[in-house]
Amino acid sequence: GGMARFYSGVGDIYHYDPNGLYHMLGETGSLTLRLVNNRNNLRWTGPYNHDYVEDASGRNIIDDASSILLTDEYYFHLSHLQRSSLDDQVWLRSKKRVSTYSKKRFRSLPVEVEYPGVFFKPRPPGVPDVTQRMSIMRSAVNRVVNSVRWHSTKVINLTTSSNEEIDG
Repeated sequence: GGMARFYSGVGDIYHYDPNGLYHMLGETGSLTLRLVNNRNNLRWTGPYNHDYVEDASGRNIIDDASSILLTDEYYFHLSHLQRSSLDDQVWLRSKKRVSTYSKKRFRSLPVEVEYPGVFFKPRPPGVPDVTQRMSIMRSAVNRVVNSVRWHSTKVINLTTSSNEEIDG
């Protein structure tokens, strides 16, 4: 198989999240399996975001360096950017789009990155211009929304834990 690193675009095509959470070939980061030779009855399995590829015997091949080639090339993964006027109808898309230019989390892309020409071509109506930088106001609003989400998740987790202790 072939594995690649990716830039997970945040806010616009010029910023990315360097904190990928995928664990493959002993590395943690923005990594994904992009090419699979299915001659050995391989199959994708596992829940979303924790999925992996297993062989016919049920062995996870993601960490098998003899089966996987990790390339040094990066590609643009843009699920966090608005891609059409129908994005809100796509599962998890609006939740992913709420990102900010937090200095602790997101970085500007390296200067030497070559952007695909398709980013700069004319777009049909309804397809947003990913070359426009996220405004400071949009980043601030998103930061507040993310903060509220994070705190509400912690409250829900605390409430769930407390109820389990009482019930248990």
